[in-house]
Amino acid sequence: MSLKRVFKKTSNRFLNMNINFEKQKIFTIGAIVWTCFMLIFVQTVEKDSYEYINSIGQPILSIINAPKYRGYSSHQLTRYKIPKPEPRNRGLPGDNGRPVNIPSHLLEKVSKTYSQHQLNLVASELIPEDRVLLDYRHEECKNRNIPEFLPQVSVIIVFHNEALSTLMRTIVSVINRSSRDLIKEIILVDDFASLEFLGIELEEKIKALNILVKILRLKKRNGLIKARLMGARKASGTVLVFFDAHVEVTSGWLEPLLEVIALNRTTVAVPVIDSIDKDTFYYEKLEDERTKSGFDSNLYHAWIGSEPVKSGSSYTEPFPSPTMVGCAFAVDRDFFFAVGAYDEGMVIWGGENIEQSLRTWMCGGSVIIVPCSHVGHVYRDVSPHGFPGGMTAKVDTLARNNGRWGRVWMGHFYQFFVSLNPSLATGVIGDVSERLKLKDDLKCHPFSWYLENVYLDAPLPYKHHYVGHIKSSHTEKCLEALGTAKGSPKVETNFCHGLGRHQAWIFTGAGTIQSSNYCLQQSTRDKEQILLNICNGESSQVWKFEGSHLIHADTGLCLTFNGRTSAKPKSLLNYLSQLAQDLLTTEQSVALADCNNGHQQVWALDGPLHWS
Repeated sequence: MSLKRVFKKTSNRFLNMNINFEKQKIFTIGAIVWTCFMLIFVQTVEKDSYEYINSIGQPILSIINAPKYRGYSSHQLTRYKIPKPEPRNRGLPGDNGRPVNIPSHLLEKVSKTYSQHQLNLVASELIPEDRVLLDYRHEECKNRNIPEFLPQVSVIIVFHNEALSTLMRTIVSVINRSSRDLIKEIILVDDFASLEFLGIELEEKIKALNILVKILRLKKRNGLIKARLMGARKASGTVLVFFDAHVEVTSGWLEPLLEVIALNRTTVAVPVIDSIDKDTFYYEKLEDERTKSGFDSNLYHAWIGSEPVKSGSSYTEPFPSPTMVGCAFAVDRDFFFAVGAYDEGMVIWGGENIEQSLRTWMCGGSVIIVPCSHVGHVYRDVSPHGFPGGMTAKVDTLARNNGRWGRVWMGHFYQFFVSLNPSLATGVIGDVSERLKLKDDLKCHPFSWYLENVYLDAPLPYKHHYVGHIKSSHTEKCLEALGTAKGSPKVETNFCHGLGRHQAWIFTGAGTIQSSNYCLQQSTRDKEQILLNICNGESSQVWKFEGSHLIHADTGLCLTFNGRTSAKPKSLLNYLSQLAQDLLTTEQSVALADCNNGHQQVWALDGPLHWS
């Protein structure tokens, strides 16, 4: 019964009584006391019920249970002016995102300086700090209405021995392509850089920018994760924007991110990440602006295909993604800290973006990619920054970080990845009790909820038919997924080794046959050819196992071994030699063919992977 009805019923009961004035006063006072008691009682019941709903249903920080995150009050919003358009035809190196051509007399310098930053430093220094970029947004984005009032941001950029030219272009691009009304401050966190030009010379350049830029200089190397946390704690903006020190923002990047957050403050808003070539600094727009993020069987970030446009929606509508890259994103400051910020038990960098993604989704928030916001990022093949302790420490760091978020957020599913990556089993991850307590205190969803509602094609066995090797009974060879880590996958056969890894396949409940993020499917060009492609749930990736035949559901054709037969290798060296040959060959050892009773179409699912 609502409180209003309780009060009305009580009042009517007493006011309608035919009694004398004195008695009526007594009864009226009694009525007031009784109503107050009922008010307290109902509030207590409602509070208890509210806490019960929290524990059974949605997490504490979901907007259902935390109404403050449904939006901002007027005093938290600012009216802003759109920055002026940039000139387009200055003719300077790199302008409009064009590649830089190196003069012949500087080529030797390119090779001598390359290793310091793992990029073409000469090309970077030829480009002006205020280089002009094109407007890479979809036409719909340029014409859409955006709110007049938005929250202010603190932009946090961590650097350690970064090239001064790439760092300055990051800063200047933010200043030139953002409304000054919305940028409350830029915070540079110096993670104990040792390069001299990142001292006084950087400070002199910052002074000339005529905008509030703070430099926080750390007294020891902390790594990206802890350095970002230190910057966030110093920040005073309503929204935090985190950037790597080698990005360039483009026209209209900020407002769409803030609009998404203003609608729901539990949103982590991620721009489309375009590529800036490390050698020429050519700015290349991402072809598919609806590309989603996930993780692979090594627990590393992976691109996992395109989010389809829903009926009645626009191509430019923001959309959910299971994970995000860590180089650029925006998040409400209060929510960032309430949901656990970063795991301070992680070291240097690596895995923090996946951990943040899972934690955000499972604890009441969401990760949303915003197609109307574009940020370019310089991708390097290897990091130029050393790990304290050398290469061994780097390996240990990745195992530690992935091990921490895996054990906290994945539950028993983490053991599947341990079975594929033995280094995770031996890594020292430290005490995770505080993170487990955070998960419990926030009443976060279980990992199974994440698999059912967010990441339906996750590279792990969930509601599956089978996980293990797929063996050709005729040859004793197993299907093997090669090249998946480098994005050039192919399916081959090799002698079964029983160790899982690239011979571990998941026959999912949906009928797909999956290795990491890739699924077996028929080629669209050649009906007999088998490909490995990003899992997308399309019918061309669905299979049936009937008797001992693997049948492609769309065509009714059978998976057929057509490779060479050979003796089983006697040593690991022989096995690796055979594997190298398979990687180099253009012939495929499996194909689709009309089903028959031939032994080449007989397959066995008799090597289950024991992982839980």
